Amino acid sequence: MQETGLILLAAVLLCSAALYNNFPLVYPDTGAYIVSGFKGIVLPDRPIMYGLFIRHSSMSFSLWFTIFMQSIITAIMLFIVLKELFSSPRNFYFKYILVVLLLTAFTGIAWYSGQLMPDVFTPLLAICIAYFFFAKKLTVPGSLFVSLVFILSASTHYSHFLLSLLVSFIFLLLAIIYRIRKKEFYIKYKRIAAVTGLSLLSWLYILTINYTYDDDFRLSKGSHAFLMSHFIETGVMHEYLKEHCDDPELKDCKMCFYKDSLEMCSGNFLWGYNSTLYKTGGWVNTRDEYNRIFLKMNSNPGYLIKNMYSSMRFGMSQLFMNRVGNGLGAYPGEQPPGPTIREFFLWEHNSYLLAAQNLNHLPPVVDTISDCQNILLIGSVIMLLYYFMYAKNKNVQYRIGAFFLFFVILNAFATAGINIPHERLQCRVVWLVIMFCIVLSIDKRHAIIS
Repeated sequence: MQETGLILLAAVLLCSAALYNNFPLVYPDTGAYIVSGFKGIVLPDRPIMYGLFIRHSSMSFSLWFTIFMQSIITAIMLFIVLKELFSSPRNFYFKYILVVLLLTAFTGIAWYSGQLMPDVFTPLLAICIAYFFFAKKLTVPGSLFVSLVFILSASTHYSHFLLSLLVSFIFLLLAIIYRIRKKEFYIKYKRIAAVTGLSLLSWLYILTINYTYDDDFRLSKGSHAFLMSHFIETGVMHEYLKEHCDDPELKDCKMCFYKDSLEMCSGNFLWGYNSTLYKTGGWVNTRDEYNRIFLKMNSNPGYLIKNMYSSMRFGMSQLFMNRVGNGLGAYPGEQPPGPTIREFFLWEHNSYLLAAQNLNHLPPVVDTISDCQNILLIGSVIMLLYYFMYAKNKNVQYRIGAFFLFFVILNAFATAGINIPHERLQCRVVWLVIMFCIVLSIDKRHAIIS
């Protein structure tokens, strides 16, 4: 009963940004997710799972229920991971609430748990993986709950699924290398197999959901469009089309007709109503042509190197884009997601219009939170580097901290490698590093050496 009360209190703290806003925080994409869930539409640019999560968690009654559900799940996952991180169970309940309070006050965690976007599940995916990799003891109830959160997290955004696959592949590869060298790997093989199995199960789940609602057993209808936008943003596609549109393999490509007027910005390419994407066939009908261009371009060693370099450059840029509140501007009138909220949650539409976000009252608060988070992040990275260099006991705490840092870096390069650098995509996970350093501080490791 005491644990339940603490988790509920933590959930309320995690709702604080939405409570300050007087309405769940929204993003322009929020409307698309609501439409996909309530109308059962698999959109080409995003999975349907988060839309279904909004539909069922809100009970088609209030978007506040969705925010509270996100906060409850986050609070439980924090409870699970902090149990593993703290070196002593003494005064754990107090330390748990203190960590949640500090994260809420000085990082962006509440601005994601209180936002109607799937970004809240990115760090939860990292916690799920860390649990299976490093938990001192895997219990049946804990493993079942974490497995469900893993599948939910991996299926709400394509970048989450990609991250789960990359983590599985990297650690499987490391385990094989250690096995070949006849050295003991610090993660048990069956735990890596469990994470890999959950990643594959998430993939199968997304395919099944897509087939159920769209009769198409396919992961994504729009991945090729995002890749094209990435190559456009890097500038490589402009150069390639101008040099190779006369090649026999590309002479019938529609993209070649627009090589001299191709957008310079990926956002204009993806979302412009009269963009090259729509002129060449739209999100679905361009798949074969775009994939043919990608295959031919990346079979050229020169362009392959340019694309790899651009992805690395974007990944480095993404690492330093950590400001809270990106996209949390005012969306009054007929701007998305207002019309969608009016259609499906009519009785809450007036509250949405009068929210602090739509009155443009959030920037001062968000800027202060961003400054605090960035200061803490810089200090945390310095603290972590010192800890990793001098820690003598590479225990569970050490390994979870190292994994969180690895996941934050992987998130930067994975997301920027298929899209473009974006504040929102990196800021959603950096609080994991700060949380670990808060735990170290509370643990009274003054020398940061165990």
